[in-house]
This record gives sequence, C-alpha cells and structure tokens, in this order.
Amino acid sequence: MTNSPPAPRSPLVIGHWSLVISAFVAAAAAAGDWPGWRGLEREGRAEPGDYPTQWSPEKNIRWKAPVRGKGHSSPVVAGDAVFVTTAYFTGRGEGIKRAAGYAVFGLTGLLIAITAVFALRAAIGRPRLARGQWVSVASLAMLLAALAWHAAADRLRPPPADVSLEQQMERWLLASTIAALCLMVAGSQFLVRPWLRPAIGLLALGFAALVLFGRPEPQYFDLVTPGRYGERIFETVALPFMTGVVLLVATGVERLRRRAATPADARNRSPWAFATSLAILVVGAALAVVLCRDLLLAAIVVCGLAWLVSHLHFALRRQVPNEDVTPFSAPRWLPAAFLCVGAFGFAERCYFLTTREFVRAVVCLDRDTGARRWTCEGLRAPQPPLNSRNSPATPTPVADGERVYAWFGSPGALCADRQGKLLWTNDEVPFDDVHGLGASPLLCDGLLIIPGTQPEAPYIAALDARTGERVWTTDLRPWSGGEGQHRTPAIATVDGKRLILAWAWDGERKEDFLRALDLRSGKELWRHPVATHGEQVAGLVSDDDVVFLPTSKKVHALSLSKLSRGEDPVIWARELKCKGQLVASPVLCNGLLFVVSAHRDAHCLDARTGELLWSRQLNGRGCMASPIAARNAVYFPDVSGKTTVVVAERTFHRVAENDLGEPIWASPAPVDGRLYLRTAGHLWCVGE
Repeated sequence: MTNSPPAPRSPLVIGHWSLVISAFVAAAAAAGDWPGWRGLEREGRAEPGDYPTQWSPEKNIRWKAPVRGKGHSSPVVAGDAVFVTTAYFTGRGEGIKRAAGYAVFGLTGLLIAITAVFALRAAIGRPRLARGQWVSVASLAMLLAALAWHAAADRLRPPPADVSLEQQMERWLLASTIAALCLMVAGSQFLVRPWLRPAIGLLALGFAALVLFGRPEPQYFDLVTPGRYGERIFETVALPFMTGVVLLVATGVERLRRRAATPADARNRSPWAFATSLAILVVGAALAVVLCRDLLLAAIVVCGLAWLVSHLHFALRRQVPNEDVTPFSAPRWLPAAFLCVGAFGFAERCYFLTTREFVRAVVCLDRDTGARRWTCEGLRAPQPPLNSRNSPATPTPVADGERVYAWFGSPGALCADRQGKLLWTNDEVPFDDVHGLGASPLLCDGLLIIPGTQPEAPYIAALDARTGERVWTTDLRPWSGGEGQHRTPAIATVDGKRLILAWAWDGERKEDFLRALDLRSGKELWRHPVATHGEQVAGLVSDDDVVFLPTSKKVHALSLSKLSRGEDPVIWARELKCKGQLVASPVLCNGLLFVVSAHRDAHCLDARTGELLWSRQLNGRGCMASPIAARNAVYFPDVSGKTTVVVAERTFHRVAENDLGEPIWASPAPVDGRLYLRTAGHLWCVGE
C-alpha cells in the first residue's frame, strides 16, 4: 500500500472523521447526487423529477464528452462533478514485443523460402521423380503454405487494446499450430538420421501434452463444456500428437525389420516399406478426420502425415546405410532452425505477450458542461486477461463530499481528492478471476467495503476511507474453479443496526449464503442459504424489511427481521425458467420488481406476492447494465446502445427505444432530471 499519510489519529478523531464523511454522504444524497453504484442506498431508484424518456445523438443531449480508455463503470455524480473510472494501455515494452514478433515472423518466412528453394531445385534438377517423391514434394509444399498462412494471420492481426481471456486462448491455439507445423517440417528432415527420429517423436508428444495440459486457465477452458474451446484444443493437439506417433511407430517398425532381415531380404524391402507407410498414412488420416472438425486443420494434418510418411517410406527402402533416398537434401542446420524458431515463436506469443501494462485512472468532468477538469492516474500494473465483455475498470467508483474512491481488483484501490490529487493507494485488496472483476465497492460510515469474493482466498474487507488502511477482514472458504462471485454487497438497517448484506459462495461445494456482517467489525451475525447456479453478477436489492435475491432461474424474497431472529424468512420465490437475471441487478418501482436477463428477457413481478405480471423480450444484443427507475418509468440499457423505457405498471407498455449508436455496459445515473449515460467511448448528459 502506498500512502501520503497524515499523522496518526486517535480513535476519537477517526470516529469524528467518520461522522463528518457520513454527513457529507447524506448531504450529497439529499442534494440529488448519485454517490456510488446504483446510487448506493437508493438501489437504482431516482428522486422524483422530470426525467427524459426519449433521446438520440441529436435530441435531448445537453453535452457529450469523450472518455479515453476502456471501462464499464457507471458514472458517479457528487456536487458539481461527474466521476468515472477508466484504464488505458501505457505502451511500455511494446517496441520490444513488436520487434520480437516481427523477428520471429521474418525468420519463419526466410526458412520457408529456403526450404522451398531446395525442394524446387530438386524437382527441376532431377529428370524423373518417383511416385513417392512427388507425394513428398507436394505435401511439403502444402505444409509450407499452411505454415506461411498461419504465421501471416498471426502477425498481420492488429494487436488488441487489451488481452481478453478468449484472445489469450486464440493466441495459444494459433501459436501451437505454428510450432507444430515447424516441428513437422523439422522432423521429416531428421528421418534419415535414425538415432534422432525417436528423440523428435518424444519431443512432439511432449509438446502435444503441453498444448493440452498447459493451456491457459485449464479450470475454465475445460474439455467438455460447450463453448470453452474443447473441440479446437483437441484439433490443435492432433498435429504434434500425430507427428510423434508416426516417428515412434516408424522407429519401432524399422528396428523390428532390421532384426528379422538378412542380406537376402534387401530386395524385398520396398514392398514392406510401401505397406508400412500406407498403413500409417491411412490410420493417421482417419484419426485426423475424426479429431479435426475444422476441414482446413484436418487437411494440414493429412499433408503433414503424407510428408512424414513419404520420408519414412524412403528410409525403410534404404538398402545401403548411407543411401540418400529423400527427394532432396537440405543443410543440417535447416531442421534445427525450424525447431528453434517454432519454440521461440511459441514462447513469444504465449508467454511474452499475455499481459500488457495499464494505468488506472479516475476522470472528473463538470456536471453542467461536460468539460474535463482532471484525470488522476495511478496503479500502473500488468492487466491479466479477462472476459471480452469485461474491462480493466468495471467497478463503479464511490464519492463523498470531498473525495472519490475506486477499486480495480488486484492492481489495488485508490483515493483522490476533489482537486484530483492522489491521496492514497492500497494494492493489498486482490481479486483473481478468469473473467475479471464485476463487483463495486461501497462507502458507509467512513469505511470503504471491498467485496473480494475470488475463488482462492475469498474475503470481504473494510478500509479506512481516510487513510486506506485495512480495518477488518472477514475470510470466506475458498472454492474450486477459476470463477468468482461478482455481486456487489448492500447496506441495510435492521433493528436500528447497520449491516452489510453479502451474498457469495462458500467452500468447495460452492454453498451460497446470504450473510449479514457487522459494519464496524465485520463479524458475521447470521447467514441463510440461497442457492445459485454458476458465476453470478446480479446483486440483491432491498425495500425496508424485504430483500430480493435474483438468480438466473429464480427470484427469492426474504424478510430481514426474521433472518435476524433466526426464523423462516421466505416470503415468496418465483421461478423464471432460466430467463432471470445473471448480470443486471433488479430495480423496485411502484411496488413492482423489474428484472432482465442477459438475453433481454424482461419481467415484472409484484414485489409483495411474487406474482409474475408480464414478460417481454426487448430489442438489442443483451442487457449487461442494470436497469434504473425514474419518473414512474424503468430504463433498460442494452449492449447495442439502445435503452428501452417502459412504464412502471402492472401491464407492459413501452414508452420509447432510444439509440446512442455506441455499446452501453454501464448503468445510467439519474440526477435532478438528467440522465448521465456512459457508452463505450463517451459520457452523455441527457436532459430535456
């Protein structure tokens, strides 16, 4: 943790500051601010006001401001300023990485050209090529063409702004294919040296094992779950696996033949060689077609096998120990060069380029004009791969009357004052998850609540908002798998006592509990099991004594007072048939609970009874941002850039469908008759 620390204060002084900060938060809320995720205790509901329901890039736009970098955090409004978080690539080390990449690409192209020249000279220089030699030359040409194609596809692809989890796996598979092709070309050249043949075969099998078991995030990219690259992983493994099998089988067959052979058998070696080679080629091609559903990759495997088997055929026909029966002879350094370039290129693509350094920042804009006031940068660190639908700056910041706080997961948390001065950072609040971070911090009574519900060493912590020092930590039991929980906690008052409501997994069996933690100490007061399925982002929402907990399959309504007394808290539970909320949190308005799934299935439930009043599928590509309620209307933002506005009534009535033309990942902030909307590249102020 890095601080600009003031002198130590006594507990009485710290308590005094807590009261002052709480007063600032209360005053901000009373003034019509939106101090944190979903307005903190407002839980997505705006104060009464005349809010717009229709807009477009040319209509009802008070101002529009560009925001540099990538971030999905919602805007926060405090006083006369609007705050958002962002993260952008620093460019550090990019020159070295590009130079290494182009060096590998250039060397690969040079080796391909040299090999092609030797093969062409052999084909032209010999008056007549045997049938097997033509197969060898043709299959080698196809193999070199495939290598050139994949190398060009890798190098000509523009570098991403940040490395997503899916891009990391795509790069792994592509680099594995290129390295396997280099191994196949090199292996075929070593066939005339019998003592090297088994060594290259074992190297190929070892590389196949590395591709299979050393893949990124193996707990997430398993081999059986649909959509997790399982089929493509097997297809890629087929290249080095087939190479290793062919080389080892060839070695075994040749040794058995040599033991049984006599000088009189030398004339009969050609039929044996042809039968063995043909059998290996047929079996290998059949396995390639079965394993490789990608026809291009299957064709590459077959060509590689034909190239290897043709050389095997010539080696088995050899009657004199040093007889050269290959279609052309290449320098001894050429196969070694292919091995070195393949190995270095694999390391460069899969280990040297997996992370990029980002700087995290808080951006402050003028609330009335959108003019940028300042940008506070901090927490320079590599960004691990995350889900392509996530960002390095997804958690929404939180602000009080004089400071703004932001959390970015493992890089840390930071605090800046209203003038943009960095006051403190804390890098001891990690969050390690294959998809990145989705939950947001909370601010209450001078404490910054951090929901670090990661798979390994999960916790919930409270930092002193003034200094960034850790006040308390509640540890949870770790669970298996690479997926964490991204639900943002909530602050509730039960029997006059302030509580933190945290809903997360616990233990190897991923038992799901709603917990109540004491705000001042983090001590668990009670827990209640509420099962969910899979990774969850949608958080809970409360209304006085009732708390609503949404899952993809069901919505639960529980009584907080009964929970605190240890009684049965269930008020109702409503099945939604896998069309409930997974990412977007629900919102309450006019006694109605509105939920929306990631697939745009919107539902309206009676908050008192749980009765399902209506269900509709909205237009767009998917609802990742949480809806908000303002002026008797509910706003459903969509990734496509559309925001559907419906009346908060017991029957479905669409008021408008507004399109800003840029993806929306963040929830709007409704303040004083205006909507502050963040799109992929801009912050908009919408108001009539």
